[in-house]
Amino acid sequence: MPGRTLSGLLTLGGGLLLFISLFVSWYDPGVDAWTAFEVLDLVLAAAGAYGAVLGAGILVGNRWPLGGQGPLLIGGAAFAIVVVQLVEPPPVVHGASLRTGAWLALVASAALLVGGWLATGGRVPRGGRGQREGTPPGT
Repeated sequence: MPGRTLSGLLTLGGGLLLFISLFVSWYDPGVDAWTAFEVLDLVLAAAGAYGAVLGAGILVGNRWPLGGQGPLLIGGAAFAIVVVQLVEPPPVVHGASLRTGAWLALVASAALLVGGWLATGGRVPRGGRGQREGTPPGT
């Protein structure tokens, strides 16, 4: 499968699944993300919508790989938010068991992260003060 198709499918599927997971129970007894979270539900909804639009654009458009690190950062942020909410649930549901929506969101945000990484050409962002892109470290 070409990288373009794979990144488009991962970001489209991850974005849609992340958005859908917000309506499925994340915690016992049947508490969904809209009830449990104060603002993070809106952030995850925006990340899911971004991923769906990005994936559709990759699949039907002609811009690939994308410039910048936006898709990677948004996928990484969504993944980090979901992991934190799995490890440390909000006070409203503290101590409650995890349900299907939480696991769907974990898979979806991971797909969004990988799709975002592939959408940027599969490059790992390298940081370093004064280091130019393409220059080996230490030169």
